[in-house]
Amino acid sequence: MKDPTHSPILVATDLSDPARRALREAGSLAEKRGARLLVLHVAYHPAPIHPVFPQLSQRDVDEEIRIGRKLSEVLNKQVADIVANSVETESIVDYGVAHVAIVRAAEERDAQLVVIGSHGATGLPRLLLGSVAERVVRYAPCPVLVVRRTEHRGLVLAATDLSDPSLPAVEEAARVARQRDLRLGIVHVVELPAQLMSGFSPLGPVPFAPDADTLDQVRAAATTLLEDMLAGLDVEGDVEVMIHYRAAAAIVAKADERAAELVVVGTHGRTGLFRMALGSVAEQVVSHAHCSVLAVRLAG
Repeated sequence: MKDPTHSPILVATDLSDPARRALREAGSLAEKRGARLLVLHVAYHPAPIHPVFPQLSQRDVDEEIRIGRKLSEVLNKQVADIVANSVETESIVDYGVAHVAIVRAAEERDAQLVVIGSHGATGLPRLLLGSVAERVVRYAPCPVLVVRRTEHRGLVLAATDLSDPSLPAVEEAARVARQRDLRLGIVHVVELPAQLMSGFSPLGPVPFAPDADTLDQVRAAATTLLEDMLAGLDVEGDVEVMIHYRAAAAIVAKADERAAELVVVGTHGRTGLFRMALGSVAEQVVSHAHCSVLAVRLAG
């Protein structure tokens, strides 16, 4: 995490009820960390350009200014209603594509955290790709907290691939668990690809999985690593190793099973063409989890 005394928290709002929950959460975090709070609303209709009729361009600019002022009034009122007076806030109205404007603001303002609400859709809508939250998680230069409504207190569930770069995500999960006085669950998924190895037969490649003894050995070794990790975190918790063909599906299912109120996952920063890659575990968890998700940007 960035130094909270210098870096602001950025919360993006579309003025909906889920966005109000995100604003409330962001305001609470800013108050606890002594950080400034930037409240961003992105409008979807920038003024068009009229090269043949410049008077129309002036009309559109006037209209954009009028709308911008009205949006600022609504935004400032929402902030005043929700965020504590002790928090230093700044309201920003921008225009364009939502996730682009959010990521740009996070980069330009050197945000320590981006907070965004989610409508928490279930069923078919959850299968749709390219939500604002997923894209912000993919491109943001800092951790992203996707806020969803939960009706209960649960545990904090941290997912790790056991690599050294993933440790900050687990440490952040432990910090949140201590702050909220919650139990920490740490999970590792041994992900089995559809074809671990390919044998050959007259009918072509034949996939096969490791035997039960091998999987038991892997599970035991991973469990020991997780237990050692938990022992150094000064928080009550437990560990579990799961064998699954889809890591994200296993994490979401475990969060549902244990009624988690927050899932913490690591996500690797991407640059250039690699930032266009789809389907990371973090993005899939953000898309399908029923609870809030904190995606922690990892080094490397």
